[in-house]
Amino acid sequence: MPNAIRQIMENGGFMPFATEAELLAYVPNISPSAAKAMDTKKVWLWKDNGWYDTGLSELDQAISRVQQQVPKLESSSENIFTVTDANGLETWIGADQDGELTTKALSSIQKAQSFSSQKYGGLMFTDENGVLYDLALNPDGTFSNHTKESLSTNDSMSENDFYFDSDNQLKKIKSVKHKSIILGSSTLWLMQANMSSMLNSDFKFSDIYQGGVSGESIEQIANRFGAIPVKIKFDGDKIIPGQNFISVDFDGLTTLVSAKSTRPVIGHIAVGGRMVSGTFSYNTTENKFMFTSQSADEIYAANQYEFISNFTSYSDSDLLILNAGKNNVGQNNEHGTAAYINDSTLRIFKHMQPLAKHIIVASHFSNTTSNDAVLKIVNDVNAQYEKQYGALYFDMNAYLMSPEVWSDTGITPNEIDLQKQKEGRLPLSLARDTGSHLNDVTNAAVIQKLKQFILEKGWY
Repeated sequence: MPNAIRQIMENGGFMPFATEAELLAYVPNISPSAAKAMDTKKVWLWKDNGWYDTGLSELDQAISRVQQQVPKLESSSENIFTVTDANGLETWIGADQDGELTTKALSSIQKAQSFSSQKYGGLMFTDENGVLYDLALNPDGTFSNHTKESLSTNDSMSENDFYFDSDNQLKKIKSVKHKSIILGSSTLWLMQANMSSMLNSDFKFSDIYQGGVSGESIEQIANRFGAIPVKIKFDGDKIIPGQNFISVDFDGLTTLVSAKSTRPVIGHIAVGGRMVSGTFSYNTTENKFMFTSQSADEIYAANQYEFISNFTSYSDSDLLILNAGKNNVGQNNEHGTAAYINDSTLRIFKHMQPLAKHIIVASHFSNTTSNDAVLKIVNDVNAQYEKQYGALYFDMNAYLMSPEVWSDTGITPNEIDLQKQKEGRLPLSLARDTGSHLNDVTNAAVIQKLKQFILEKGWY
């Protein structure tokens, strides 16, 4: 706005007129004077016996700019509102009289997401050229026959899924169909051969890792698969080529009752920015843990280091069956509590979940001679498993305590067996020893129950 007009306005010499014609017909007594025509919103300056057009006021100019930039909202008999562009054309933003998406909005979303739908044709996904992808749904929400055929012949699943690894790096998931892991201690160790046969014959799993190891605690199992890495420290503060004796820290424990059950694990440690590959194991002759270094030179290593398992061969499995922690029950430390077993199982589950597409967590059972304290821990663990994992929880213990197990196994229970079931302890007639492990007939029945469990999931 010219300074002269601003000064006139400040001195009270500004006059408004309804129309520009009225303004131009008026002859002020004072010069200079200023006036505004409300119909055109223009400000005029009277000077040298004439009116001079100075254009819109600064306020009106600002309003005009805002109106030009803000989309227009319009309503009609069909729509509550529609946002239009500068040319008055309807955009995809709007709501019909029911508050739902407009036809224009639905069409735009379908185009952007590359899918289309028809009243009777279900849902189909297309590329940018309208060519159909393999994925299509029937009107009732089920997969089309074409989609089912594609899934059944494609070994690589979920190729567009991603996850963050322990180094916070984005990795692509390639879960491999027909590849499975069995992970646990002696309960699964005694079942895994026949369980693998069932997975192969009934679900076409052809590559199965039998990871049940008799005697292992949950700390060893978690370390083996990289979920809870063991921390190691080298004797003499150095790593020499070959075997090195080490002290260990298994999530706070420096000794393990089950140390002799440790299976050798290939992995690495990071020392001063250097990756040192080797094998973590237990020397049963010296009764010490070891790290066998693959490095050809001696390395200074005075600190404590996390051993990272190189578990890659089966990390892309499509199915994981997990039953870990029974050997922890009743240990005279924090790691023998239900809280620790639950927490460690969850850490394994979360570690493996981005890798394995389907995970089954199986319950534990109490031995025939378990005391009340041990029985309570097992029951507390199972109750938490059921709450935590829901439909992924396979309640093996409930099956062993049911009347159904007798008809399935063909075993006739005696009075003591029935009493043990009532107590929640394993009946001796179902056991292979003094009541710590299931016999072959019972294992076979549990495997068939697991088969039924998997079938009901509809995964395969």
